[in-house]
Amino acid sequence: MKSNRLIYLVLVLVGLTAASCKKDHPEVEVSPVYPISGEWYVHVYNADGSAARPTYATLSTYNTSDNVNNVVWMKMLTNAVPYGLLGKVSCDVAAKTISGSGTNIAFTPNKGFNVLEGKVLLEATKLKGSQTIADSIYVKYSTETDGKTYILSGHRRSQYEEDQY
Repeated sequence: MKSNRLIYLVLVLVGLTAASCKKDHPEVEVSPVYPISGEWYVHVYNADGSAARPTYATLSTYNTSDNVNNVVWMKMLTNAVPYGLLGKVSCDVAAKTISGSGTNIAFTPNKGFNVLEGKVLLEATKLKGSQTIADSIYVKYSTETDGKTYILSGHRRSQYEEDQY
């Protein structure tokens, strides 16, 4: 009798162990504006190529609540400078481009900005610290805040510690 219980217990444990090893992986859903969406470390340049900021800035591009694939939020909040952004612009996911005019709702409310050129380049750069390949971004835009044109150039943020600037 004891041996039957022992065999039953062993079979139950083996069955539970085998069942627990089989994991169903959830399907990963991405934003409708991916690969344009992301967090980017960018340099900010004046139109003549001179640095407008001595260090990296963080640019965020992300989906709107409309959940469509042709509009993206752009956010680069910096209250001490006129090139900060927070507004919606058009995008073309297939072409990986950003364009159009938006109303800046950040530190200069009701002042517009216009994306003259915007492009995401997949796997186009190697990160300094981790030496991993990452996507890059280029955005040229003008702002009504100071009437100037700025250029953002950088790469998608990685989560590697050595790439955190």
